[in-house]
Amino acid sequence: MELKDVFIGENKVARMYHKAKVIYPTPIQDGLILWYDFMGRGNNDTKRDVAEDLSGNSNNGDLQNFVFENDSGYEDGLVFDGVDDLLLSPILNFTQENDFSIEMSFCNETERPGIYTMFLNVSAAARDYFALYNAPTSRIFIPYAFGVSIRTADKIETVGKRSFTLTYSSESRDLKMYLNGESLSIENYATSEISFRIQGLRPLWYTQAHPMSLYSFKVYDKTLTKEEVIYNHALEKSRWNL
Repeated sequence: MELKDVFIGENKVARMYHKAKVIYPTPIQDGLILWYDFMGRGNNDTKRDVAEDLSGNSNNGDLQNFVFENDSGYEDGLVFDGVDDLLLSPILNFTQENDFSIEMSFCNETERPGIYTMFLNVSAAARDYFALYNAPTSRIFIPYAFGVSIRTADKIETVGKRSFTLTYSSESRDLKMYLNGESLSIENYATSEISFRIQGLRPLWYTQAHPMSLYSFKVYDKTLTKEEVIYNHALEKSRWNL
């Protein structure tokens, strides 16, 4: 029996530890500097307002404005109400001289075509965000985060469970995006002004509520290979039924 198939009573085991080290699940560990995972978390947890950094680097997150009920707190992962729920993380800055990768698995719960899932550059500035889906094109969209607006060439299905990965190589100046482990084609990409700041996660659709469930979030200070992206996606798929 594999660890992913182990249950305690009716509940699937979320994590296993050896002393303080997580031995299951086992995403790629090399270069992992931040790792939030919300399987097994509950609204009555003692530290329910803390997103524990499982990478061992103490980059814990702060959950703000959650009421810790099914529509704003823990149910299947971390549920954002889409109004003011916010996960703030320690600020991580990257430039064109830094290798990095960002991964998240999530469930987008609305069929509204214009969906901004903001998880970067949390601020009052309207352009300080990363849009997983942009109206009306339903494409992954990064406005101004790299000095230009970057988008995927093809439309993306916006509803349902997904894993998303963004990788960047400082040596080749190559930026890549993956959805469910599959490579995506990118338009309008220029490498001259890479500037990337991770500061938090928040689903956003202008003034309208946009609920979303977050399953896990990872940041690496290395460029994940395609094989590593596929491995991490397969792990999340088996755990969260992506």
